[in-house]
Amino acid sequence: GRRANAVYKAPGIANCPMLYDVELKQILTPAAGNLQACMANNPYDVSVVIENRGINPVSNIPISYQVNGGAIITETYSGTLNQNQTFTFTFAAQATLNIPGNISILAWTDYPGDMNVYNDTLSQSTNIVGGAALSIPVIEDFQSFTNCAVTTNCGATICSLSNGWINAANGTEDDIDWRTHNGATASAGTGPTTDHTLGTTAGKYIYLEASNNCNNQTAILTSPCMDLTGVVNPQLTFWYHMWGTNMGSLSVDIMANGVWNNNVTPTISGNQGNQWNLGSVNLVPYIGQNIVVRFRGITGNGFESDISLDDINIVESAAPPIANFTASANNGCVGKIVQFTDLSTNN
Repeated sequence: GRRANAVYKAPGIANCPMLYDVELKQILTPAAGNLQACMANNPYDVSVVIENRGINPVSNIPISYQVNGGAIITETYSGTLNQNQTFTFTFAAQATLNIPGNISILAWTDYPGDMNVYNDTLSQSTNIVGGAALSIPVIEDFQSFTNCAVTTNCGATICSLSNGWINAANGTEDDIDWRTHNGATASAGTGPTTDHTLGTTAGKYIYLEASNNCNNQTAILTSPCMDLTGVVNPQLTFWYHMWGTNMGSLSVDIMANGVWNNNVTPTISGNQGNQWNLGSVNLVPYIGQNIVVRFRGITGNGFESDISLDDINIVESAAPPIANFTASANNGCVGKIVQFTDLSTNN
């Protein structure tokens, strides 16, 4: 006809099996988003995941990467991949990522006879954040932070944090920011009325504002880099407040050796009651390494899902109490506690 409606279709091939089709599925490292400089040790591994999406087995696959438009590094995976089989390939030639700022990684495969060029290439942006690794104990109660706006406008509010704590970029890395606040949140039926540290309306904490249809929105908070060398029994403790009938979820991840280990403690989901609750993560598996902690909060399907965090501490966990008992005359015991540390406070 003389009039037609055109619908844009992204380049690519779907539901069309081919004899030869090698896909670059993921850039694993460097990780996307913010990467503390202490994690960008030189040299730095570049790892990708490749997959054989074709029908026939493939081998001797050329794989390349390029950092910030610089020299192209090309190596070959000499193994064989059968149909739908994947492999994580780490380049022998490592990258230099020691300059703070944005790093652009471009990676691709170039298998001879590949019949689908649309899944051969990926790019990834990593922001190198300056700053030295902190020795534990690391205690964060947010009291020195500047309060952020309480406007119910979802990701339009940008909240800058302090002491090396970083909100991911809204619209690219996540959806909304963790906001520093004191007193009650903007909505009834959700959020705390006081912080955990002081237990007063003057005390500060960070939270997610879920009002104005901020439903199912993700907020990513990353810690400064922390050095776990020379420690014996390190532990992460944090206090969370998740009260509301529409409550979402909270997850904790740990980055070590430049790779994120997701859900190092079971994800906390749903209404947890109108009180501060204690969470903890055993950090012994990361002794001798630099680590970064990441909190991923996701709001629920309504405004009653303000998630809050306070008193995030990375400390040496206390040894069990050592007791010295002497028998009493009535066969009871007289005891004296000579060592005790209470992780439910900052003492």
